[in-house]
Amino acid sequence: MYESLIVMLSGIIVYSVVYQFYVKWFDRSVVQSDPKRPTPAHTYMDGVEFFPSNKYVMLGWHWKSIAALGPVTGPALAIVWGWLPGFLWILIGNSLLGWLHDYNSMVSSVRNEGASLGPLTYQLIGTRARKVLVAFLAFYSILIFAAFLGALLPVVKGTGAGGAAAMVSFLLIATIGAVSGFAIFRAKINVVAVTGISLAAVALSVFLSQVVFGTVINSAFVSAVPDVQLQEDILLFAMLGFSFLGAVLPLWSFAMPINYLGFYVAYFVIAAIIGSSFVAPQTFAQPLFTNWFAPVSIGAGSGLISTISFPLWPLLFVTIACGACSGWHGLIGSSLSSKQLDNEADAHFVGGGGMLLEGILGLTSVVAVGALTSTKGGALSLYVNGGAKYLSNLLIPSAASTAIMALMVLILGLTLTQLALRFARLAISEMVGRRFLKNIYVTSIVVSIITFLLTSTRFSAPWGFIWTLFGGSNQLLAGVTLLVTTLWLAKIRRTTLLTGIPAVFMLGTTIVALGYTAYATLDIAMTTSTPLKIYGNAIAGGIAIILTILGIVLSYDGFRAYRRIRVGAVSAPSVIPGSVLAKSTKAETPQPSLTNEFAEK
Repeated sequence: MYESLIVMLSGIIVYSVVYQFYVKWFDRSVVQSDPKRPTPAHTYMDGVEFFPSNKYVMLGWHWKSIAALGPVTGPALAIVWGWLPGFLWILIGNSLLGWLHDYNSMVSSVRNEGASLGPLTYQLIGTRARKVLVAFLAFYSILIFAAFLGALLPVVKGTGAGGAAAMVSFLLIATIGAVSGFAIFRAKINVVAVTGISLAAVALSVFLSQVVFGTVINSAFVSAVPDVQLQEDILLFAMLGFSFLGAVLPLWSFAMPINYLGFYVAYFVIAAIIGSSFVAPQTFAQPLFTNWFAPVSIGAGSGLISTISFPLWPLLFVTIACGACSGWHGLIGSSLSSKQLDNEADAHFVGGGGMLLEGILGLTSVVAVGALTSTKGGALSLYVNGGAKYLSNLLIPSAASTAIMALMVLILGLTLTQLALRFARLAISEMVGRRFLKNIYVTSIVVSIITFLLTSTRFSAPWGFIWTLFGGSNQLLAGVTLLVTTLWLAKIRRTTLLTGIPAVFMLGTTIVALGYTAYATLDIAMTTSTPLKIYGNAIAGGIAIILTILGIVLSYDGFRAYRRIRVGAVSAPSVIPGSVLAKSTKAETPQPSLTNEFAEK
């Protein structure tokens, strides 16, 4: 039936219609964006966190900052229910929830002088909600940091596809990105010229390191470091080191240009899979639908495997944590991208359009895994092998196709981990409040050490449980973000129905999913006789309980705030002492940094 063609064509048509009519209408009629209103990028321009950027550069930076391993891992895992449920959730969820979440988180920050999710929560809900959110974000950031690094380790280990050659390719791309950032933002060279030259350099570096010398690099690395555990440590330290630089350096000099170039590499692969679906459409080998309850592995990392029967609702909507709706996007949109938006009217292009483009990425995972005859192995391996099959249909050699797909997932993962570490250091420094943790270098090192302990197989770390809980915490954050933006729309007297219903759905679904996960994992912990499984399942169950409680508290406080706002009795302070909202002019104080995400002096 050529399902790959049906899936990709449906995505392109539906998302195009949604963007042209729904996104633009909401921006024009509901939010009423004003291109003449100064944005925080101009009002608080400091060249570090606040600086105006071209909207096309912004789209590349923003998309690559939100699009990571989630959109490809989730659909691969959700294949246990068949390919149709995941396809429909990505298509419909993105159209009705996802882009609204991303766009409103960005534009609400722009309208509030760059205030991020933490300050907005304080303004609109209250002090307790903000404290709960800060604690949640500290845990969440470390969770996503460890989950993504752990997922990438199998890709960069060994002598096969990927391996050390994939890491070398990525580091070359990172170097080119850093140079291009200096050329654009400091030397003021034309962005089109810099992009063209940089992409040519990226193509050459990938060709040499992956196609020409890939096998040589992998074999040399294994020969030089024969110990498998030491190989893993070196590669893990390399990824931690890259993330550390992205967490402490100014955005314009490192994270932004690297993520911008990563956008093109990722979309080359996406375009190739789309093109292959049209030129050589595939009939899916995987079933359309299996059953409502599907066996799902919990803790399939470090040898920790527990099989639980998971219902489609609510677990599908947590398993596919990105591509349809993702809380991570709200952090990026409100904490980073809103501070570089040159024009308020660009928000729907960058925020709304960027999310719809991520939906296309999620659909490539559906077609890649759906065409495989076997779904044994890790989720990323399924995406790499399935995607390589589509690239091979375009006459790209099989070995090169697999190497390109391995590099693709590395780019998707590491361009996010640098930002995850950035958020983690901010959240921990504010939550703990100790002076030495206010130092960005000290806090980043502390978080990196914690992440190493959570990720390295040297310590038998329960990584699989961490990945399982990432989806729940991510979707809970999405529900909270939708709730906060709904409160903002109510405060400025705009319609709240279009964001309010998605907020209720996401919060309700996620709380039920986390509660179910807590019950299932604790049940295993009490019935299994393996000490390591008892430890892993108990930790996972405890975390799920904590997240469930936090979600209930935030939801309760949020709905009470909604009632107050609707009757015009907003009791929370209008500004946050010490935050960017308390500054009346740019010249009165030093420019605010990303710490305004959690600032409450």
